[in-house]
Amino acid sequence: MTGVKGRLRLRIPTGAGVLVMGLVTAQAGAVGGDHARGAAQASPAPHGAPTAEVTGTITATVDGTERTWYVLRAKEWKGKGDNSALFMESKRSPGSGRLVVAGYDRKDVPFDTFERDDDGNVISYGAFKGQILIIAFPLEAGQDHYSSPVSPSGSTPSLLLASSTDPSAMLSCVRGQLDVQPLEIAVDGQARVEGRFACTFETTDGQRSLAVTQGRFTVRYVGRI
Repeated sequence: MTGVKGRLRLRIPTGAGVLVMGLVTAQAGAVGGDHARGAAQASPAPHGAPTAEVTGTITATVDGTERTWYVLRAKEWKGKGDNSALFMESKRSPGSGRLVVAGYDRKDVPFDTFERDDDGNVISYGAFKGQILIIAFPLEAGQDHYSSPVSPSGSTPSLLLASSTDPSAMLSCVRGQLDVQPLEIAVDGQARVEGRFACTFETTDGQRSLAVTQGRFTVRYVGRI
């Protein structure tokens, strides 16, 4: 992961490369209890912003505080939906790839302010103010469950916690466990994905850590890229 002034860029190993997701930083509460209170006071999405459909949730206890993030699906963009749950299919191995589930800590995400490249991939999160929890893991064709310990190695699942307060506040899971079952994704995007996780998150310099326990997520729709 790399930090740029005013912007966070999340680098997620995909097996066939690296997925880079950008998050524009803005003033909000800190990760944890203070951030939870700040998110509740966040300003609404800009007038005219599309209303996103909640297609899943991620819940967890962060340093003793219960938190919720929302998996969202908004309007279509040149045939591509604004989905925060995506299956990145491998060109070399059809049916295999990596599932990325991103949860936002608010429902009124201003998707219409996002910046995209010509393929529709998000390169900037525009006016979004808040926090994103990202869970990413590899899938093989026909796989109906997934279970793995988590470590900093790119060959294992990736769990990232990005705060919009400061690029240096990015945390990644350094040890933990991820279990997913059931794991069903239809061609039309309809899905039944449920998982549990527990992780110790740390900043890259190891100066800050968070204990995340009792993590659960449920997803009903998964886009494809």
